[in-house]
Amino acid sequence: MGYSESSKINAIVKIFEDAYRSTEACIIIDNLERLLEFVDIGPRFNNHMLQSLLVLIKRLPKKTECRLLILATTSCSDKLQHLEIPGCFTNR
Repeated sequence: MGYSESSKINAIVKIFEDAYRSTEACIIIDNLERLLEFVDIGPRFNNHMLQSLLVLIKRLPKKTECRLLILATTSCSDKLQHLEIPGCFTNR
């Protein structure tokens, strides 16, 4: 709360970059719909945050020995299907 959109995105980018530097890391994204500011009316969401998360989740670590686990929770997975987020979480 209280952070601008760009500040939130920069903080998330830093978390992912720190995880990529480690040999083993786990990132937990709780209440994904809140992070995206998803509103069921419309539906509406923060597109900049969505695009940033899609890029960060899909990006592979540069280190081949890096093991990264990304867990995300949501209470409205059926509504987030069209945002292409579930397709990002694959076993690589």
